[in-house]
Amino acid sequence: MSHPGADEPSKVLDIAFQKELPFEEKCWHLLRVRAHHVRRALYLLLSVGIVLPLALWLRDIYGKRLEHRFAALQTPEDRLSFAEKHRSHPLAGLCFLEAADQAYRAKNYSPAAQHYDRAQSALKGGILGGRAALGKAMSLLLGGEAEEGRIALLSAATNMHYPRSLRGEAFYLLAILSMERGKPHKAKQSLSYLVGGDYGEIWQEQAKELARNYQLEL
Repeated sequence: MSHPGADEPSKVLDIAFQKELPFEEKCWHLLRVRAHHVRRALYLLLSVGIVLPLALWLRDIYGKRLEHRFAALQTPEDRLSFAEKHRSHPLAGLCFLEAADQAYRAKNYSPAAQHYDRAQSALKGGILGGRAALGKAMSLLLGGEAEEGRIALLSAATNMHYPRSLRGEAFYLLAILSMERGKPHKAKQSLSYLVGGDYGEIWQEQAKELARNYQLEL
């Protein structure tokens, strides 16, 4: 028994699908009853179709303006200020990398680690991102943060987005660090990766030599 005020569209939909109607007719009933949902879906598709190209166009313009601004920067201070305002942009990553290298050469390891970290985030993968990752690890180690530096080295060594030669250097440094910490089994593991993996002939030879010096059998 139906109750007064029952949802009429729902009743129409129920009747349509209870009967043995052709598929096309069932679709027609569904579209007619749910017309407002269909309109909303179409509006959403249209808005996405308009907004996405607009967003890509604006990003292209914004990127070109940033390139012009970057090219006009004169001093390291200007470049660092630019990087602080556009932290996620690869150009900011280059500026952070420059600031990190300057701090590292001056043995200011704490700010160097911070700048390398920001450079790593902006530059993502590739050789520059990997270089920033190694710089951060070494800055942490030389700044007295041994465990943080070890973790950063391990992260650089195992990151598949970095070049193999750079990852090989991280494994080599990990082996040295492991021996200094009195953990030869960890050093052996890192050196075994270098000898058995495709990290470049130079790191393979360096690993064998280091193993001989440490009297480790690989």
